[in-house]
Amino acid sequence: MEVEVSGMLWTGLANVVEETRRETIRACAEKYKFSAENALLELGLSVKKEKKMRERIDKTNKKPEVPLPFTGLIQEKCCHGLKQNHGLLTQCHKNPTECSTYCQGCQKQADKNASGKPNSGSIEDRMAAFTSGKEYRDPKGKAPVAYAKVMQKLKLTEEQVQAEALKQNIELPAELFNEPVVKRGRPKKNPAITSDTESESSEPKKRGRPKKTGKPVEVSTTEDLFATIISEAKAEGKATRPEPVTEKKKEVKKNEPEPEKEPEVKVKKFEFKGKLYYRTADNVLYDPKTQECMGVFNEERQEIDECEEEEDEEE
Repeated sequence: MEVEVSGMLWTGLANVVEETRRETIRACAEKYKFSAENALLELGLSVKKEKKMRERIDKTNKKPEVPLPFTGLIQEKCCHGLKQNHGLLTQCHKNPTECSTYCQGCQKQADKNASGKPNSGSIEDRMAAFTSGKEYRDPKGKAPVAYAKVMQKLKLTEEQVQAEALKQNIELPAELFNEPVVKRGRPKKNPAITSDTESESSEPKKRGRPKKTGKPVEVSTTEDLFATIISEAKAEGKATRPEPVTEKKKEVKKNEPEPEKEPEVKVKKFEFKGKLYYRTADNVLYDPKTQECMGVFNEERQEIDECEEEEDEEE
């Protein structure tokens, strides 16, 4: 089977093969540190043509001297892959190969990835996010770094950046130079919302110490209660005789109300979780030293509940 090829097509194929050979020799020269020009001469390839082509390409796709952010523009003559560029995730400025829209480095990354794109994605992906108003994230989920932080890290001034943008015919918006404000701390919790019926039916739980019914007195299980009562009665009977006073003092004493004695509360020693308490018949627990209420022992749950708030009687 014979296939006729036109002269123009044949010339184009020859140029592609020759350019591929040149690119291969340049890549090997850069990696193994030998002269690419000498190798091209040995293989009979034109060196002058190569120099002119590289000068023309370098002139059109010159990398900016200062890192510039993405502004929603695509440089069609440059590689369509994205580079880190200090975390800015901008378009690669290298030249794409003739058979791909990526340069050799980005194409190698694309061949290894299942998505068929470089590690940081493609300029088309970033442009799609830009037009939809969404924040772009690379395949690893990283978002671009704020340009103000890159300027601060590289110690760049706004004048330097604007001068480089003018060389590249790029207009930078003013908000790019504003440092982003990051809020710190936990978000404010919304207060719980309750209905009117719930607020009316449910009463707030009162907290605090219960009203003291008297001074706790320790009574052991083996102590004779009758002997205690008799000894207290004898102690009260040994009161001293009152000294003679005038009638005015007697009248004052009659008018003054006698202080009420706090009734004594009988308690027993009670140990719970390695701590000693005084326990009343109503399961109220007191501190043996300070005689303060520590709570109410719940026998069903085997735990100490909080003391209820003391209610003051106001008339």
